[in-house]
Amino acid sequence: MQMQLALTKSEAWLDLQARPVIVDAVETGDLDAVVDPRLEGAYNRGQMIVMVEAAAACVRHSAPKRPRMVQVID
Repeated sequence: MQMQLALTKSEAWLDLQARPVIVDAVETGDLDAVVDPRLEGAYNRGQMIVMVEAAAACVRHSAPKRPRMVQVID
């Protein structure tokens, strides 16, 4: 029962915190909210956009619409 409760809290955190920020970054192209500020802009923007898009795909509400892990890491 505790495992199920932890999963529920994790899913709630995704819905309330992570998913909206990631989706907004994909839609607007503004990566500031999802990129570690310690990078101080020292990253390849194109590669970071691909990574953020992959993250957005992995947190979709519908499990069947999420990519398989092999698709994400390929």
